Parts: sequence; C-alpha cells; structure tokens
Amino acid sequence: MPQTAAAIKGAPDVPGAPALFQTNSRDRLKKGAWSNRTFGWRLSMRVSDVLKSNRQSLATCIPEESITSICTRLSALNIGAFPVCDARGALVGIISERDIVRAFAKDGARLADMHVKDLMTRDVATCPKDMTMVEAEKLMHKHRIRHLPVMDGAKLAGMLSIRDVMVWRSQESRDEANVLRDAMIAVRNR
Repeated sequence: MPQTAAAIKGAPDVPGAPALFQTNSRDRLKKGAWSNRTFGWRLSMRVSDVLKSNRQSLATCIPEESITSICTRLSALNIGAFPVCDARGALVGIISERDIVRAFAKDGARLADMHVKDLMTRDVATCPKDMTMVEAEKLMHKHRIRHLPVMDGAKLAGMLSIRDVMVWRSQESRDEANVLRDAMIAVRNR
C-alpha cells in the first residue's frame, strides 16, 4: 500500500513534488534538513533547458545533398539524423540512419545515386522549445522516433535525441532517489 504524506512526518513540502512529499510541517524546512534545498522537480524541465545544457551545434542538410555525403557526415558527426532545410532555412523534412538502411535494403546499388529528397521523411513531428521533457518523450514514443526537431516559432532551434531523453531520465531518477534518501534521514532525525 503506498504511503501518504501523513505517513512520513518531517518530509519536505516541495511545490510540484509527488503527493508522497506534500506535508504541512514547514518547521522541518526551518531546522535545516531541507532549508537549502530547492528541487525544481525535473518533470517541469523544458526542451530548451536540455538543448542549452548539452550545447549542441545544429547540423542540417539540404534536399539536394547526396546520400553518400549524408552517410559520411552522419558518421563524422556521430549523430543519427539531420533535419532537412530548404534554401530559406525552413524545415522541410528529416533524414535518419533508419531511412538510409531501409533504402539500402530496398534499392541497394541505386542508393549511391540518390539524394536526401528521395529518402527524407516529409511529415515531420516537431515540438516547441518550451514543451516539457515529459511531453517531448511522450511525443517521441507516440511517433516511434529517436530524433525530434525543436522549433522556435517557425524557426528550427535544435534537435532532441533519444540520448538526451535518456540522460534527462537518468538524472531525474538520481534526483528522486536523493529526495527519498533525504526524506528518510529527516524522519529518522526527528
């Protein structure tokens, strides 16, 4: 049976925290166990925060670029996809390793003569930069994609990868474990 906040006396009253940590005992906060801790619950972290933290430089390609060139660039940059932009810089598609592998399985020998426009996905799922990471993760899962172009209005602002989501989730788990540990320490030291 899950514990309620009342079951953990002395646990922090952190806005936005799971119900497990919601209490009315602000005196514990004043006594020091939680007073210097602000945990902004990573569930509210925005995609723009993740893009800033990993300091990525956005690499794009054009529809006329050859598949040979794309493969070389994907390998050199150690990435899995390129957003495809037109001459004005507007997002018109995305090309990923998956697109290339599928084309190779189907057309093999002809692949070297193809261009990005022949293989790219034109109906691209995107997200705004102010979307939460939880929402972005759900969007990636819904569309079964590993790369999500991030938009700032009509302008391409970055690319969120499944790796970014995994790093965020890992940090979220560590933070949650630390909060649980600190809550238990606070309860023992009452």
